[in-house]
Amino acid sequence: MSCDSKHHLQFLARFFAGKTGQSIPEEFFAVALSRTQHVPLEQNDIVDVKEIVAELKKAYEEEAQRNPRRIGATSCTPVTDELFRRWAYALMLVHEYQQGTVASRVLMNNDPAKGSSTIAAQPDRTRIVPGSPQELFNPNVDKRSWSQWVLALDERDRAYIAEQMNQAFARHAHRGVDLGAFPNNAFLTAMSQVPPVPIDPGTAYLEMCTQCAQGQILPPTPAEMQHLIASKFVDPKTALDDFRGTSVERAALLISSSLRRWSAMQDAVRGGQRVSGGQPLARLANFVVLGPPGTGKTTMMRELSISRPWRLPDGTVGYGLPFMEINATGATDAAEIIGRATLDQQGITMVVPPVVALAAVGGVILVNEAYNRQIFEGLHSMMEGVDPSGNRRATLQHAGGTARVAISPGTVFAVTANPTPNQPLAYAAFFDRASVLYLPAPDLTEQRQIFLRAALGTCVGSMLLDLIPTDSRLRGNIQQYAQQRGKPDTQLGFLDLSPSLQANVLAAVDKRYGTQVMALLQAVAAINATLADEIGPDAHIGARTVASWVGDIINNAGHVIAGTLEGLLAGFGMPEDQVKTILAAHRTVFGVLEGS
Repeated sequence: MSCDSKHHLQFLARFFAGKTGQSIPEEFFAVALSRTQHVPLEQNDIVDVKEIVAELKKAYEEEAQRNPRRIGATSCTPVTDELFRRWAYALMLVHEYQQGTVASRVLMNNDPAKGSSTIAAQPDRTRIVPGSPQELFNPNVDKRSWSQWVLALDERDRAYIAEQMNQAFARHAHRGVDLGAFPNNAFLTAMSQVPPVPIDPGTAYLEMCTQCAQGQILPPTPAEMQHLIASKFVDPKTALDDFRGTSVERAALLISSSLRRWSAMQDAVRGGQRVSGGQPLARLANFVVLGPPGTGKTTMMRELSISRPWRLPDGTVGYGLPFMEINATGATDAAEIIGRATLDQQGITMVVPPVVALAAVGGVILVNEAYNRQIFEGLHSMMEGVDPSGNRRATLQHAGGTARVAISPGTVFAVTANPTPNQPLAYAAFFDRASVLYLPAPDLTEQRQIFLRAALGTCVGSMLLDLIPTDSRLRGNIQQYAQQRGKPDTQLGFLDLSPSLQANVLAAVDKRYGTQVMALLQAVAAINATLADEIGPDAHIGARTVASWVGDIINNAGHVIAGTLEGLLAGFGMPEDQVKTILAAHRTVFGVLEGS
């Protein structure tokens, strides 16, 4: 034992005995000090720690004056303020261990049933955390145990956990080749040109856990974090075959341009440059998308989550980020975004909310139809300005502690809303740190073209040919095109055709079914207006539903739409008599559709 540790341990044992009347072996304090290598930042110290530090300094100075050799004041390394703080945390840990708290026993000794006899015999770190890093991913590990273990991990543990988290991203993302299958998706096309943003989910996860554990906030365990990542990735095969239109293409260009600049800024920071931080830079990765129902606001952010490119520290490049959609209601409060304090048998604590955990490792966070002030205040905390090092942070705070969690460079925040005179946005200051996009509703003619093209994107072989009259020159052109490609016309899909053939097929289908589709769109617009007045902006018939109905029309199954609509209206909570009134008001339209 070195001079420093010997005199210091003896001093701590005397101090502890003087305050509690208990004589504790010096080995206890040696173990406690080894468990407090990483203590919270000084500004996060609770009152108890500050008081103990003050008493330690006073007692140490008094002993140094009375008997400097006894505490090694003349021969040992001087005691710093940081060491006094470590001593304070170690004393609290020993005291809690003597009181028998579960958390301190897990931290001091991984086998509480063996009692204190193992403390002196096993001061090694393997008594704190499981001996194998793989055991850290056991789904039975609880948050409290993990919040203690994470402060005592060695480099082997940390490297293993970081590697597993990064592999989870690489395993569930895709390599970008899938994006080429959607040439008519304006958003995927734009995003495929954006440089990958540098991310390190594994290191970010461990930093989040360490910050939160030091702030008395319970982070997700490794198994929970792995599951959260895996469950939120969106399958690229679910992207829309056709997603374009004037407003969508304009929004895709603006978002991809912003994220291109954001990626360049993050690369510059990693190259040692400092940036002019603040709210303007935050706007590059924070978006507010405004517009009426059915304009593609939610779809746009979902497509972003499929196509966002990133780069891991080992050089692996992938596309796609976990996607978390929060459908805000009047009952939603800020705590669902930034967490709330809870009380259990071991005191006041807070659990890291999933949205913060996902934002820390990288994801697309979408809050739909956010109008109330509490939601915006919660997001305001997470979407703060960028510091000179290119970092953003979310603050988690409760009566027992606080943590500043770093937000991943890959994370994108987005809010959708449809502000009206009766439903204005409640937090104007929020727009200082977000780019605002407006998606106006396309006119019905443009909508008709968009939905027909989307419906045709699913047509292959005979389904496609049946839409074209048998005596049409166009049908012969399609068959000739298939022969040139060495492919039977029964296997040819709409998206396989040349642009000119696609345009001709669209014109032919529009001529045949355009009247029914236009009648449907007019009915949907009127019904959405009624829903907004009677129930609120959250209730509306979305673009995906309309697209499926247009598909029914061109497949001569328009008769099912009225029944589907009736169920949809009932699902919104509309009274039965009101549902019947709406259906009756549009009886003529459904009559036309039934004949399709």
